[in-house]
Amino acid sequence: MKLTLTPDQADIVDAAVNAVRRATTDTSDEDQARRTIAALSDGGFLDLASTAGPLEAALVTEAISRSGVLAPVGARLLVGDVYGLGDDPVVVGLIDGRRSLVRYGAVADVFLGVDGDNAFVAYKDQVTVTPLTDGVGTPVARVEINNSTPLPTAQAAAVARRWRIAMATEAAGAMAGAISLTVPYVSQRIAFGRPLGAFQAVQHRLARAQVFAEGTTWLARHAAWADDDYLAACAATYACMAAVQVYENTHQVTGGIGITTEHGLVRHTRRLVGLQRELGGMNAHARRATAARLADPTPAAVAENVA
Repeated sequence: MKLTLTPDQADIVDAAVNAVRRATTDTSDEDQARRTIAALSDGGFLDLASTAGPLEAALVTEAISRSGVLAPVGARLLVGDVYGLGDDPVVVGLIDGRRSLVRYGAVADVFLGVDGDNAFVAYKDQVTVTPLTDGVGTPVARVEINNSTPLPTAQAAAVARRWRIAMATEAAGAMAGAISLTVPYVSQRIAFGRPLGAFQAVQHRLARAQVFAEGTTWLARHAAWADDDYLAACAATYACMAAVQVYENTHQVTGGIGITTEHGLVRHTRRLVGLQRELGGMNAHARRATAARLADPTPAAVAENVA
């Protein structure tokens, strides 16, 4: 088993993150979504899932999420690829049902939706968008679909599958970002004459957070590599459980400073709150994992690993 990125994968991730970082420096959160997609378009990354593979698209999504940039990267690179958007520099919004809250809905050019076992596509002139002043870690709008085009059955299943992979991947990046801010803080903050990180209770909390974050990372990467319904649902289910653990444990050890925007922890943890509610949340993901396993007791991706 290879647990390190190949040189090509590392180069792709570094190039994408650097391009986005340059494009989003000193920009407001509201502008980051469109600037990020434009930067990825200029660098030729938008069709990455088709040209390199879903895993490479997931790696870029994870790294940009870890950097704290607020943009629907997974929606565009992973889910948009299913609809065949190619390298068009459009912002994708993901909607559950015909009327729902949509992250980045106010700036989305096209909406890909899941309605039960069906899926559809709608463009911004086919929807009613009401931006909200308060998001959950990211800008949010209430979107109502007025008109749409249904997608074929196979494409509909792929939209839901890629959405779960994108959610788990972004969550993994946000968890890693939260932990990377928390560890230096507890190493430098002195309490009772010792760094906070020297206390075993603090170490246990961060170790627990790290285990859940790592688990999410590798499950999401495996699901992206296999592009499999069962693995995608498992990764999304685990990501929802892990989000709670990482959120609670990083905030517990950082105390009051952790809830300030200056520290930066909330930039990652607030996103986790929103992500764990996407596409029906943990229970819906778990039901999908069960249904996928019952439909195929030995999925190809699982059988390959056993062999």
